[in-house]
Amino acid sequence: MLCVALAAGAGTARASEQDPESAEAVRRARAELARELGRPLEGLVTEGVAFVRFQDGALGCPRPGEGTSAVVTPGWRVALRLEADRYDVRVAADGTSVRVCGKLAAKARPAPAVLADMAAAAAAADAGRRQLSALLQLPAGSVRRVWARPGHWPADHPGCDLPEKAEAGSGTRQFLVLLEHAGAEHLYRVDGQDATPCPLAAARSR
Repeated sequence: MLCVALAAGAGTARASEQDPESAEAVRRARAELARELGRPLEGLVTEGVAFVRFQDGALGCPRPGEGTSAVVTPGWRVALRLEADRYDVRVAADGTSVRVCGKLAAKARPAPAVLADMAAAAAAADAGRRQLSALLQLPAGSVRRVWARPGHWPADHPGCDLPEKAEAGSGTRQFLVLLEHAGAEHLYRVDGQDATPCPLAAARSR
């Protein structure tokens, strides 16, 4: 239970850092869950949102009897709570699909995947913040996270671009983190606590 509480707390602290895409994903997830449950939006609590590359067109949540295409589909996992129940809702990045994937276990160990993904993204952003703030000799709090998105890079692949062959899940899972200070954007590739500066062109391809 402590793992869940800590991860959820990290998501609350990062809520103000949602970029417009994730904020829209949360809005759509809330609307879909409220519609399916027949409950008002006001009763739903947003616990977290994480960018994910799902391994199929069903966002990793196929319906009974449904055929799915084995194509990597970028999107968002949103953790929502209604009273004592918590839900995993998935939203395709292109806006074509929203799926209520089911309930999340209230006492799961380890933390449900959406909260674990969110905590990993927050940790990657913090590593990038520390690197940039040290470089600019600024307090870390003055650097704003724009987004943190996971990817898989082969061990022998340098640089920051994400090759198409790696998007199916092979290689080492790391993050691209886009930060902002005083109107200037800075991109980092983060592996654990190691943050490496990247050309901004790599961010435009995401």
